[in-house]
Amino acid sequence: MHIRILVLLLFSFGVAFGQDSSWTDRLAYQQKANRIGMISLVGWSTTNLVGGLFYRSRTQGSTLYFHEMNAMWNTVNLGIGIAGLVQQYSKQSTDHSSFLKSQRKYERVFLINSGLDLIYMGIGSAMAFSSGANNRSRGYGQSLILQGGYLLVFDGLMYFIHRNNRPVTGFENVSLSLGLNQFQVVYRL
Repeated sequence: MHIRILVLLLFSFGVAFGQDSSWTDRLAYQQKANRIGMISLVGWSTTNLVGGLFYRSRTQGSTLYFHEMNAMWNTVNLGIGIAGLVQQYSKQSTDHSSFLKSQRKYERVFLINSGLDLIYMGIGSAMAFSSGANNRSRGYGQSLILQGGYLLVFDGLMYFIHRNNRPVTGFENVSLSLGLNQFQVVYRL
């Protein structure tokens, strides 16, 4: 009896996944969103890198360090953006299972990054507004606040874009448990 129920449920899951004929559209949307996101990151990084290098040599005090940190920070962001673009234009797996796996990965990465962005902004605030902040700490701190703020908006938007692209199968709230003498189906409200 338990085996028949298990086979029926597994078949239902297979049918539910098979009925999502729009997963190829979701895959195309996922790839387009990532390309646009990486292009915006490269644009932001390039602007900050060039501007930081240009204005660093024309300013002094904490403003000099603000531009210096912008240039340094965005050297890393530029590398991440270019690597992301290269990944988007390389041959990628296009099966349903790989799509679902990458969908969850992107959501998780952008959500974790949003938390890190808040930490960057907090560290920047502590550096910029501490009572004994020297010019370097103040400038670097202000830059961390700006860069963390941009990245928070970027990562937050990317998270919500990917979260809204997640396919709905109708079984998100169902979990199965199989033991030696038991079979359990739980539906979470």
